[in-house]
Amino acid sequence: MTANRRQSMDTPANVVAAADAALASGQEVVSPRDGLETGDAEMTRMEAEIEAFWKRILLAGQFASDPLPQADFAFPDASNTGVPAGTVLAPYDGPFRIEANDVMIENKEIRQSIRVLGSNFVMKNCRLIYNDYFGVDLEGATSPTIQDCTLIGPGNRGRSSAPILGSGTFLRNDISGAENGIVLQAGKSVVKGNYIHDLESGVGDEGHYDGISVQGAQNDVLIEDNTIVGRDTSDIFIKNDFGDINNVRVNHNLLVGTPGFALYVDGRGPKGVITNVSVTNNRVKRGGYGFFSVDAAAPTFSGNVDADTGKAISVRAG
Repeated sequence: MTANRRQSMDTPANVVAAADAALASGQEVVSPRDGLETGDAEMTRMEAEIEAFWKRILLAGQFASDPLPQADFAFPDASNTGVPAGTVLAPYDGPFRIEANDVMIENKEIRQSIRVLGSNFVMKNCRLIYNDYFGVDLEGATSPTIQDCTLIGPGNRGRSSAPILGSGTFLRNDISGAENGIVLQAGKSVVKGNYIHDLESGVGDEGHYDGISVQGAQNDVLIEDNTIVGRDTSDIFIKNDFGDINNVRVNHNLLVGTPGFALYVDGRGPKGVITNVSVTNNRVKRGGYGFFSVDAAAPTFSGNVDADTGKAISVRAG
């Protein structure tokens, strides 16, 4: 139920009071501008009251339509991702190829890449510094988790595709020093609260730099509450190169840096189609060519705002 729309004879104060009452009772609210027809003499007072009204709405966390990302939300950065402060790390001496199930690596300093083939692998509170094509290669693993880890690739001293390859649950990691941040593979994944930044590889400017890559055979992917500082190509790249892509939710991320577009949704790939992609409530810095690039797909967009201006981003499919 919405607050009753007032007739033009109502004063701005009455309209705002009615909307405030609706807010206090938990009802959906509409702008108090609705139904007002005022003359110039009342415009100053009306604008002041309306401005105060929307401040109350923001503080209450209720919005009449697409909500903006929370202004006071602490997006991931070096202070709240990676190995937690005060964690004591011990050297890790293997194994570096893990085929067993239910293996946990915790509170370790790791100095070479890891290959995982087993189920329910967990890597927690670890710092991985590596010089290989992948930092943690999860291809073939089932239900892995990497959380609260600092993953540092070789940067321009080597050629690394990504610190993480695979599908799984990836939470609150600090990821840097490779061409991509996370390269997702087939299946379901949760990518939440990560800080992906300083992407760099020995391939230099010829690299295809993506913060998070989603390139086929994914179904049920949540990408939420991450900070991605992209470059050259994208913060998030979605394309059906290797199979169908379905049910990808890109929600409430900070997408910044210097990419061409912050987000690509490109259904022109050679295998399958892209369906049910939603892009919601993100703070997005305009890339060199724009905010979003969409081809041969029909993602839904709502609540996304310009990270620099706070204004809503209007979307037109290309």
